[in-house]
Amino acid sequence: MRNTAFIDLGFCNRRHTIETNPVEIHRINVEFEKFGPECNHALVGETVEFRFALRNRSQMDFRNVEFRDPLARGLEFVEGTFMVNGRHRRPHVHRNEVQFRIEHLRAHEDIHISFCARVVEDRHPGPRPPSGPGPGRPPGHQLIDITPTEE
Repeated sequence: MRNTAFIDLGFCNRRHTIETNPVEIHRINVEFEKFGPECNHALVGETVEFRFALRNRSQMDFRNVEFRDPLARGLEFVEGTFMVNGRHRRPHVHRNEVQFRIEHLRAHEDIHISFCARVVEDRHPGPRPPSGPGPGRPPGHQLIDITPTEE
């Protein structure tokens, strides 16, 4: 692609055209998928797993890609469960958001991330799902809504 700049010298009513360095334009094509529990409710004390796929379909590399996943209310990150491409890593968890920096995402590379969260309590009162006896649910146990929310 040809890169041209026009310079207007107002004081002499002349317009000059100069050639500058070539510019490369790359199409950014990065896919991101999140996989979580099949239902939006879990019992207090249960552990749920989240899996992510980051796919770089571009012709270019990316540096310092930030992974951030805010946990839904009622969930807390389980230390020691965060993995990137099958290897244990240590993320930063701040205000119940799991954060990790991917230093180098190469062209055509896939990165797989997973971690677990424990259902702790519903910190936001409001309508609740049914509790008590049910399929796979002991009597008197409270189901917690673990649907992600935007805050």
